[in-house]
Amino acid sequence: MAIKYLILLSKQGKVRLSKWYIAVSQKEKQRIIRELTAIIPLRKPKMCNVLEHKDSKLIYRRYASLFFIACVENDDNELITLDLIQRYVEIMDKTYGSVCELDIIFNFQVAYHVIDELVIDGVIQESSAVEVLKRVSRQDQEEIGEQVERAVGIRCLSTPVDPKSKANSLIDSLPGNSFLSKTGILATTAAASVYAISSELYVVNDESILLVTFLGFVALISKVVAPLYGEMAKNQIDSVVGILNKARSEHVDAVKSRIDQVSSLKDVVSTTKALFEMSKETAALEAEAFELKQKVAVASEAKSVLDSWVRYEAQVRQHEQEQLASTVISKVQAELQNSKFQDKVLTQAVDEVEKLFAKEK
Repeated sequence: MAIKYLILLSKQGKVRLSKWYIAVSQKEKQRIIRELTAIIPLRKPKMCNVLEHKDSKLIYRRYASLFFIACVENDDNELITLDLIQRYVEIMDKTYGSVCELDIIFNFQVAYHVIDELVIDGVIQESSAVEVLKRVSRQDQEEIGEQVERAVGIRCLSTPVDPKSKANSLIDSLPGNSFLSKTGILATTAAASVYAISSELYVVNDESILLVTFLGFVALISKVVAPLYGEMAKNQIDSVVGILNKARSEHVDAVKSRIDQVSSLKDVVSTTKALFEMSKETAALEAEAFELKQKVAVASEAKSVLDSWVRYEAQVRQHEQEQLASTVISKVQAELQNSKFQDKVLTQAVDEVEKLFAKEK
């Protein structure tokens, strides 16, 4: 079984933790995260927790507001992956103590440490939750020890304090308003202690020595460790405050950008009205254009009908003329074949010739 990557995704689509066990570019990682953000948070609770994605399988499970998503090969066992996710959540719950999304945001190194103990190079290396908890606890103790040693080393390498100034600081810590009153209080306390011991009002025994030794040890520890712990706590508080301030600034920027986007839509009503009026004018112009097209089509159709009618009349007239001409020609030819007509024509021709001869004479 080989896991390609493990991603913790919030229901808002924010990546809270990502662990990659395959070599992919940053651009490819962003593309995969965008695809997961568009698929996983939109799935309904009753839908299957396993789905195919390209050449792999996505196995996810939702806990509160977080989606734990693992990508494995197509031939890997889905139940083992779901069990790994369940074990991972249980270990983090025991490590953090009722884990929530904010714990992973502000203390993400523990989440990475737990997953590194469970999975190495995409392969499950440890299935025992008890063993993983032991290793995580041991690592935390080692880190605390290193921080203490580093702080003690820094303390030892710091600039030595002047004995005179140290004595003055001790005198200043005594009760009293002046040097004389502080000296009187110190002398009175010493005399009272000597009197109590000499009068056997207070007997110095082994328990007293142990008590004094314990109080001295506690004072030494409080004097040495308290500043170190205070410094460590201050650094942790500063880190948390920085993260919170960064998150607050990001939230403010997001709100401002959203306000700017909304403010850019303040003229949407007037723009919509203008577009509506323009659409009405466009519709009216389209109706007029359609009416004109219909008129042009009717006129062209009428013209074609009239042209065809004119052509038909011309053909009829030509046909009548041809029939009339053929009728006249046939009648003339019939008259020419008549002997009486021929004699009449001949007589007229002779008369015409005689008239011509008479004119020439």
